[in-house]
Formats: sequence, structure tokens, C-alpha cells
Amino acid sequence: MKQIKQTGGYALLPFLVFVFTFLSAGILLDDFYALPAPVAVVLGIIAAFFILRGSVEAKVEALIRGCGDTKIVTMCLIYLLAGAFATVTKAVGGVDATVNLGLSVLPVQYLGLGVFLLAAFLSTATGTSVGAIVALGPIVVGLANQSHTSLPLLLGTLLGELCLVITCLLFLTPLLPPHKRRDAACAINSALIS
Repeated sequence: MKQIKQTGGYALLPFLVFVFTFLSAGILLDDFYALPAPVAVVLGIIAAFFILRGSVEAKVEALIRGCGDTKIVTMCLIYLLAGAFATVTKAVGGVDATVNLGLSVLPVQYLGLGVFLLAAFLSTATGTSVGAIVALGPIVVGLANQSHTSLPLLLGTLLGELCLVITCLLFLTPLLPPHKRRDAACAINSALIS
């Protein structure tokens, strides 16, 4: 038995183990940094090994194949590079300068709109909403602290960029059948032009 048998809805249990472990540890300990996320991920992987039916060799092969998927690796690289950019920007004072510039140009009552438009422009220009969110995160936190604006509100406008039509179409296009992808590409081009 070298293959993993399909388990149906049970395949979500390892993910739920990860989420439950991470959230419950954060809530019980009143600190979400007390339990590192990789520890919760390892617990989810262990749960997957117990839940999935098949040989250990097939399970390890499926794990390695999933971890080595080009889309996963690309997403991790984007996240790491955007995090490095945000850290370097903060270290050289770029975050504080950007926050001060933003507060001098934009009235406080329009900060949410400004953050949303900036995130939408940056993610469209770079082609990655995750990278835009990671790069803009420290700036948004600085804006909220210096302007005494609600941090959840500003972070919500930053994440609200994910609801744009262009972003949704970019996420859904690869899932479409090949003969429908051309229509989605036309819709994306029309949205960009208008």
C-alpha cells in the first residue's frame, strides 16, 4: 500500500488541529507568541500522519511533495523578502518618515481610505497582495499609533484590499477550466484599464 487513500472531509482535521492548538495556546496563555506557530504546525503534521491511511513512505512523500510545490515556495519567498524589506525599512527610519509624511499630507479621518488605496495600488503594481500587506504592515501600525486611530480599523482596510475584483480574479483564474481562463484574463485587463 504505497498510496494514500482519500479520506474526504477528514483531510481538514490536521489544519483544524493547527488552528485549535495555536489559538487555544494564545488565549489560555494570554500571549500568542508563547507557542511558536511552527510547533502548532508540527502537531498538525503529526495529526495528518495518524489520520491519513497509507504507508509511512507514501505519507512522507506526500508531505515533501506538498512542501516543495512551486506555488508554496514562491509564496514563502515573497513573504520572506517582503518581511526583510519591512525590517530594513524600519531599521533605516523609512517607516517613521513615511508615517510622518502620510500624517502631514492626509487628514486623519481619511487614513483608512489612504491605506486601502495604497495597498490596492502596491499589490496591483507588484502582483502580490501578501507582499504588499507585509511591507505596509509596520507603516499602518505606525500610522495608528501616531494618529490615535483604531489599529484594527486600519489593519482591516489594509486587508480589505484582498476583496478587490482584480485580486479575486487572480486567485480564481488558475482554478478555472482552461477554456474559461481567457475570459477571466479579459476581465482582469478590463478592470485594470477602467
